[in-house]
Amino acid sequence: MLMDVFSVFDDKNFNSFPVSGVVWILSLFFLLSFVNKLLWSQLSGVKNIFVMLNLFSLDIVNKVAGFRLTGYSLIISSLFVMLLWSNLTSCTPYFFPLSCHMPFSVLFSMSIWVSLVLSSLFNSWEQVIGSLVPSGSPMSFSPLLVVIEIVSSGVRPMTLVMRLVFNLVTGQILFGLLSEMLEKNVLMLNIFNVGLLGVAMVVYFLFEFVVCFLQSYIFCVLLCMYSEDHSSWH
Repeated sequence: MLMDVFSVFDDKNFNSFPVSGVVWILSLFFLLSFVNKLLWSQLSGVKNIFVMLNLFSLDIVNKVAGFRLTGYSLIISSLFVMLLWSNLTSCTPYFFPLSCHMPFSVLFSMSIWVSLVLSSLFNSWEQVIGSLVPSGSPMSFSPLLVVIEIVSSGVRPMTLVMRLVFNLVTGQILFGLLSEMLEKNVLMLNIFNVGLLGVAMVVYFLFEFVVCFLQSYIFCVLLCMYSEDHSSWH
């Protein structure tokens, strides 16, 4: 069967490479790595990188109201590191781009957003209902404003998912096009084009590395900003 640039997003093309098994094995490996203090003492450089990433992500949460929520800082910092790792592995050749699939992102965006909404309702449902109508708005427009606020709040997790997925999918497609062009020029023994495309792929990989970091950062920042709408604590 012929392959195209979109074939990388089809998990059925990875039958010879058990994707789900590899994901679980890697997850178990990193879990054991975190628990094993001896391993961390030997890999001080890796430990410093993870410490910096955790401090960076924790600093995001500490600037918003979400830091008052029990465990929210830990959730966001863990999500940031996991998304960054998943995005970077999506740029690796022959590795299944897990973060480019919407169910993967929907799982985290919807669960965290719904948790924030439920927590806000249980804390003070009166404030949540009152926030649907902006102060000073005319009473005649209140029903329409309530509907608009509910819809705008409901589409938040989906826009968050689409922003992450579409940017990563675009990078994967361009990677596929460059790889096909490079393969054709290698077979044609066109040394000049091979060198030019090789440099282009290296530069674009570095660009995608930055994009992966920014997308993970934006994803977590927006989740933190959503916590600003949480009802006030008494």
